[in-house]
Amino acid sequence: MPFAIGSDTSGSVRMPASYCGVLGMRTTHGAVPFAPSYDAVGGFAKDAAPFERVGRVLLADDAPAPLPSRLVVATDALERALPATRDALPPLLARVADEIGGALDARVLLMPSRTDLCFRWQDNAAERPCIADGRLAIIESAWGHRAGNPVHRGEDWAFVRDEVRALLAR
Repeated sequence: MPFAIGSDTSGSVRMPASYCGVLGMRTTHGAVPFAPSYDAVGGFAKDAAPFERVGRVLLADDAPAPLPSRLVVATDALERALPATRDALPPLLARVADEIGGALDARVLLMPSRTDLCFRWQDNAAERPCIADGRLAIIESAWGHRAGNPVHRGEDWAFVRDEVRALLAR
């Protein structure tokens, strides 16, 4: 089977995919109409090609896919990877950068909610000094772990959108 579809609320597609050695991707909430009780549509595939084909059908998009103009790499995460991964990725990343004509660039935006009891903002604040080009932007929300979700949380979503736009504009 080249592609399987599922729902992804808190990693329900992405986490199992990572354990099984396949790609797992979650769409932006609302991009693909789905039951309102679910967060978003997600999919599984062995490589990226089925994602493009399925995405074009679901999104009714037949425009040619543009090449990315910039490659963003989380170098702090790469430094903590297993030695085999850490050694194998740089040559591959360099080839990708050559293909797109861009330089490697890594920026990190940590966006915890001040009221999240699962992932405490204090942990991100402690990690921030270890990230070379990182920024901490705490979401001031009463929604805890669900802060930043665009459904019925306009202020949270506006904050997240503005922070991500600022990050990408740098």
